[in-house]
Amino acid sequence: MTDILGMKTRLFTIFFAAIAFAGAASLLCGCKKVAARSPDAGVVAGQTYSNAFFGFSLPVPAGWSVAPADTANARDGSAETHQLLLISEKPLGVSTESNPTLLVVAEQVSASGATTARDYLQYVTRILSASIVRQGETMTPYTRSGEMEETPVGGRAGGRASFTVQIGERQARQTYFSTVIKGYALSIVVSAMNEADLRRLEGIAKSARFAQR
Repeated sequence: MTDILGMKTRLFTIFFAAIAFAGAASLLCGCKKVAARSPDAGVVAGQTYSNAFFGFSLPVPAGWSVAPADTANARDGSAETHQLLLISEKPLGVSTESNPTLLVVAEQVSASGATTARDYLQYVTRILSASIVRQGETMTPYTRSGEMEETPVGGRAGGRASFTVQIGERQARQTYFSTVIKGYALSIVVSAMNEADLRRLEGIAKSARFAQR
């Protein structure tokens, strides 16, 4: 099992979702509905995740595994971080060489001091750049892949940042799509073990929409 040193709790969960090695519990259930005054106000209905608090929706591919509410809505109280949705092509815990994974996470901007998506992604970059992955006796750092970009997220001003990390003989890829809304940095984090799966996930992220208000 891969473990992570020097990484804040909320980012450990994001990375763990990306790798999805055998040993985790299978995640098969849908999300529960919560009051719209909370960021956790999300539900999966049919092939769509929608969040009433943010006025946000995202397609869920047919046949994909959706984490149960007690996992997807996990909250790091000290950092005011809400993990809103966790989906993967196969159930987490299945032994597989590749399991593309998408996570939606919201973090209060007071935790990072960010006022824009670029601010937040620079904050994430600093944390990941100082983090390492331990695999036996080998310790591998995260690396930013390319430059940070200004990219709309669901029609809102946002940004994109990509990272890689070596896992054994393979390279894990991860892309953040982030926007700032209602005092939160809302991010769609897509993770895969190959470029083709990453592009598929990025297509899902680009299909996100915010309601017009």
